[in-house]
Amino acid sequence: MFFDEKGFKKDLKRILNGEVQRMHNNLKETMDKEEREFLS
Repeated sequence: MFFDEKGFKKDLKRILNGEVQRMHNNLKETMDKEEREFLS
């Protein structure tokens, strides 16, 4: 099996960025919801 380290690092970075983005969005949604409940 040929292991492409450059490609692997690129994929890993892409995956990590996607996960961070997803977590950030979830956090934002949660905060928005709590803020609305707090303000209402």
